[in-house]
Order: sequence, then C-alpha cells, then structure tokens
Amino acid sequence: MRGLYLNTDLSAIPKSVKFSEIHSERYVCKHHNVEIVYCPKTWPNGPSCQLEHHRLLVAGWFIFRGEKNNLSSLLLALVSNGTDVLKEIEAGSFVLLWDDSQTLTVINDPFGLSTHFVDLKASKLRISPSVATLVTKLHERDEVMAGVLKAKQHLFGNFTLFKGIERVPPASILKGKDKHKYTNLLEHYGENDLGEVGSCIERLSSRWHPDEKLLPISSGLDSRLILAFGKYNNGFTYGPESSPEILITDKFKRCFKHYESYEFDQIPTLENEQAIIDEMAFGTLVPIPNLLNNYVYVANKFTCATAFFDGYLGDVFQRATFLTFKGLKGELLKLFPMMYSITSFSSDTLLKARYNGINNEALQRLIADYHEKTEGLNLDDYQKVTYYEFLYGRGGRYAIFGSNILAAQVFSVVSPFASRRVFASYIKQNYADAVEYKLLKKVWQRADKLFKNTKVESGYSPMCNPILIPPMQLIYRILFHLIPSRANYGVKVSRANRKKGKS
Repeated sequence: MRGLYLNTDLSAIPKSVKFSEIHSERYVCKHHNVEIVYCPKTWPNGPSCQLEHHRLLVAGWFIFRGEKNNLSSLLLALVSNGTDVLKEIEAGSFVLLWDDSQTLTVINDPFGLSTHFVDLKASKLRISPSVATLVTKLHERDEVMAGVLKAKQHLFGNFTLFKGIERVPPASILKGKDKHKYTNLLEHYGENDLGEVGSCIERLSSRWHPDEKLLPISSGLDSRLILAFGKYNNGFTYGPESSPEILITDKFKRCFKHYESYEFDQIPTLENEQAIIDEMAFGTLVPIPNLLNNYVYVANKFTCATAFFDGYLGDVFQRATFLTFKGLKGELLKLFPMMYSITSFSSDTLLKARYNGINNEALQRLIADYHEKTEGLNLDDYQKVTYYEFLYGRGGRYAIFGSNILAAQVFSVVSPFASRRVFASYIKQNYADAVEYKLLKKVWQRADKLFKNTKVESGYSPMCNPILIPPMQLIYRILFHLIPSRANYGVKVSRANRKKGKS
C-alpha cells in the first residue's frame, strides 16, 4: 500500500505488500525506521531530496507555487521561511517527512486525500496509511465506532475502530506529540465566481501532458466538467452494454485519442483482491469489491498514463448532494427541493437525517465532532455540513477510498474538485440554490455545447430549466429499476446481490 510508514511493521499487511511489489517502488531509511512506498512514474529519481542537513521525503504528488512535484523548491522554501509556505500548495495528495537532523516532521495534504493514520499511544511518532500496521495490545476496540461502521459502512471525523489510533487530520503538521493545522481551507485562495470553476480546472489539468492523463468518463456531470475544460488523450467508461452510461459517454469518445468502454464485471480479477482491499480498509470502512481490479485493468490498458483524473465529490458542489438523505422525507425533499430554502434546516437536523441508523451515543459524538471541526468558520449551516461531510464525513472517510486510495495504488490520482481554487469557488455558494439545480448554468456557461447540452442518464442537461429536473429525475430513477436495459452498474450490482441472497 502506497504511503509513508514511520516506525511501523508492514508484516501486518502481507497481501498489500505483495501487490505493491508489482506496482510500486520502496524507499527505505533504516536510520529513522522509515519506508516510502511510491509511484516510480511520478518519482523516477526517487521521492527524496536534500539541502545541507535537511532531507524531505514524499509519497504522492503536489502543486507548489505553480510547479508540479518540485520537491527541492518546496524544501528550500520550508528551510528559508518555515511551514507558512505550505499555504501556497494549491493541490495535491501527499504526505511529507521533513528531517532537519534534529526533528522529524510529518505533513499531509490540505484535504487529507492521502489518508494516513497516527498512533496516539506510542512514545514516538508512528504513521501509516494502514490502521492494521499500527494496532497493538494497547489499542482497545471502540464499540461505538463499531456500531457506526456496521450501520453506515464508514466512520466520521478522524476516528478509527481503535481507541488511540486516528486519521491524520487534513492540512496537519505533526512533530512528536504536537499537532496543528498549517492552513484553513477558507483562506489564501480567494473566492471565485462559479463561472470561473472551469478555468480553475483547466489550469490544474494543464500541469500534465495530455498523453499522461487518464479520465474515467461517466454519464454524470463531474467527469464531464473535467473533460470540458482540459485535454485528455486517454479515457474509458465502464457499464452494462447498451446502458445509458455507455450510450451517453459514446458522444464524448471523439474527445480522446485512446478510448475504451467495457463491462466492469467482465474484466480479469486480481488474485486476493478482497484480501488486499480488506487490509487497506481495516478499521476504517467496509470496502466496495472489484474497484482495484478495475484500476489495474485500465493501468495495463493505458500504460502511458500516470495521472488519473477523478471527479471525486463533484456532485457535492454541483448539486449539493451532501444536503440530501435517504428515507421518505429525503425522497420528498428531492422532489420538492425548494423546501431547503423555505425551511432552512439546521446542521444538526441534516446530520441526524444523514446518519440515521446509528445509536444515540454515536450521534452525540458525531454532533460534537461536527461543531468542533466547523467552529469559527465563516459559513452558514448548509455550507458547514457540506464542508464537514467533504472532509470528515462520507466524502473524506468513504468516497475517498474508492476514488482516491485504491486508484492511487497504480496512478497518481488528481481530484480537481479537491483543489484549493475550485474549493474556494464552490464552498461559499448558496447551497439552497444548488440543491434546486439553479447554479448549474453558471458553472457550465462557458463550456462547449456538446458538454452542456448533452443529457445525463437522469434525463436533464446542465442548461435544463431547474424546475423540470426533480420530477424528471424521479421518472428516470423509476425506469432504472423497472427496465433492465436502463440499469447502470450500481443498479446491476444491487440486482445481482439480491439474487445471491435469494439463492
């Protein structure tokens, strides 16, 4: 499993280690008991640089002062001006280890995309991307979190299944027992008009040559927006044959030099795939099977591609999906989204609805953690819930695993919606308007007609009248479930699981 291992034992994840031996390289520093498992295509000269008695190691990638992966420039800035320069990191998914010959300092990316964990009970700093490598007899199982994991398939905040082991918070600096944030995501990069989102994505995308980039294109709007504002020579789509997913994305295949569509469940499977992902997800979430198979398959198909551009959480911003929830009330609100403006639900109300099924003790811990993480932020309740869920809830603790962690075992994963400039453009928007689809036209106004006029699988386009979208979506969702040929991959998997349960 790629990442930074500091004072840990990799013998606890043998299947992941064997997998990494095929797809990654290892940098070992025995003096500090450090090991970096990294992407050799991203760091062909190794993930390390030195300046006098300072050494900087990295697992992942970053954009600093407009340059991609200039590790020596970042080290010089750190030595000259201290950690304040970290505010100038525009994007990235990384963990850094800075050794100044006296102290070891661990730094992770602004959004916590790299997902590492720290042992709070150890006498010395212990860091790993895998909880399994940190667990000792000192770590008691957290039964409250065990109940959350069973109910929701993921945890929240920085909690894990074990007391004394926590996720390293986004934008953190760790020195021994000391821990603090180096930036507030609401500062440094000014708020932009929503019409500038495309330009922000284009700017980030331009850091890679089109031949280096691979874009998974779906029938939704997230990956489409990325495609609309960048050049990508490699692309793919998976889904059942003749499904709306395949038929819609077929309209975009001319945008790529190399494109392939295929059925997700018809590709070769890895040996021990479930065991590998179970090791990676241990103590944090219930993983979705077959995703790692998919990423290895496309890595073998597009051998020149090193950067995997992912639409991670784009729907959160474009359609305010972190305000919605399941159940009858949630479905009614999807049909009548104007109620979000009329009622002005409190953040506690939304969180209780979104985390329905966890017990009262877990709910109280969730609410307390939410208020701690959002205290003092110049945001309204809808913005705060989106912020929390993005960084500490379903986004940062569940969606991130499938879209970032697993794909990052064979690529450098680039998530444009989790970059400072795009985040700054979106986070302070009116989410009551966003959940009513009123802001789509602003985001898409500068896109080519092919992208903004083509319908998604739910029947609407970005330029559609917002009033028509909710009932249109309801009709199409019913059709997905009633007509087999209209099923996307998610529906197809659900049907297959139900059949297995009956047999």
